[in-house]
Amino acid sequence: MTDREIFINAPADLSAENLDAYLAEACGGDAELEKRVRKLFASAWTAP
Repeated sequence: MTDREIFINAPADLSAENLDAYLAEACGGDAELEKRVRKLFASAWTAP
C-alpha cells in the first residue's frame, strides 16, 4: 500500500495513542513509508 492508502484506510477512531501499533502493522517495518504516513497524520491532526 502507499502512504496515502494507509492514511485513508486508517480506522476513523484512530487515536495518537494507537498510531504506533497501527503503523507497525500497516507499514510492515518500512521505516520510510512509516515516516511519510506519520507526516500525513501530523498534518491532518493539526489542521484547523
